[in-house]
Amino acid sequence: LSSALALRILAVYALSISLNMAYVIVIYGVDRPDISLRLGLVTTGVTIGAFFLLIPPDIYGVKLLGGGASGAAMALLLGGVAEYAVSRHYAWKVAGVTFCRRTWIHVACSAVMAIFLFTCDWAGLVTRWYSLLGVCAAGLGLYVGLLMAAREFGRKDVKFFMDLLNVRKMASYLSSELRGKK
Repeated sequence: LSSALALRILAVYALSISLNMAYVIVIYGVDRPDISLRLGLVTTGVTIGAFFLLIPPDIYGVKLLGGGASGAAMALLLGGVAEYAVSRHYAWKVAGVTFCRRTWIHVACSAVMAIFLFTCDWAGLVTRWYSLLGVCAAGLGLYVGLLMAAREFGRKDVKFFMDLLNVRKMASYLSSELRGKK
């Protein structure tokens, strides 16, 4: 439980990374290594700078925030937010890619799921690791159900995920990719 706050922050970090990957891939796709370099420098600079400020209690007698694991998670989140801002700007500038408004559907469904999980925790339903698994499964079901209701998750998506979980199909796909066959 001592690292619960850090894990919550890391969940938000994972969401921010998943939102910005579309823009990062656009930058890679337009073959602009100079922009990729700038993106990497900004992200790394913000993250490392935040590490110095947020993790240790002091450096050479200079008092800092001393957040420990939560500070490290917050530093990663700040780096992810910086990466999102820079990648979105350059994706628009070099490729004309704008923000997809349907992304807000996913953000809203994620927020509803997070509220559900926090409510379950607050109500004391999470007492053991197996109850945590049950609550997480219910949260995932709620998230997928909301996406299905919003027509953001359909039969093709279900088939795709089931194929990912099928070991034989995944092994066949990987071997065909490694051999260069289509």
